[in-house]
Amino acid sequence: MKFGDIFKHSFLQGFSGQDIGTTQIIIALAVTCIISLYIFFVYRAVTRKTFYSKNFNISLSAVAVITAAIILTIQSSLVVSLGMVGALSIVRFRTAVKEPMDLAFMFWSISIGIMCGAGMTEVAIISSLVITLMIVVLEFIPVGKAPCCKYGKLR
Repeated sequence: MKFGDIFKHSFLQGFSGQDIGTTQIIIALAVTCIISLYIFFVYRAVTRKTFYSKNFNISLSAVAVITAAIILTIQSSLVVSLGMVGALSIVRFRTAVKEPMDLAFMFWSISIGIMCGAGMTEVAIISSLVITLMIVVLEFIPVGKAPCCKYGKLR
């Protein structure tokens, strides 16, 4: 037996995959749906009227569930996970993010999908509550005015 054979055997043994039951899939997707609806309502409540997009808000919920489904699929097989990485690497988003908070909500939604798909629902719930608290608290902190400039000099 050569070193390469040992490495291949131990590598493949570490990624043998696990059987995911239907109940586990349903629970993970249901929890993801509930948390993504929570994100939907938080986004609606926090976003200013001029920047609010219902389509973007709906896509936040969809992205969370899709991400959870991808993570559940990747857990089952090394071959499927490598295929997913290859397939998803060609996806490009060309739309510029106009509001920085939209980007934060998109990362929040993706991370919830990853956490729930990996079976870490407690982390997803606690982090969602902490993020909501942080957004609400930071929204009420007054912003100081910057010094007004005249002809390139500070007053």
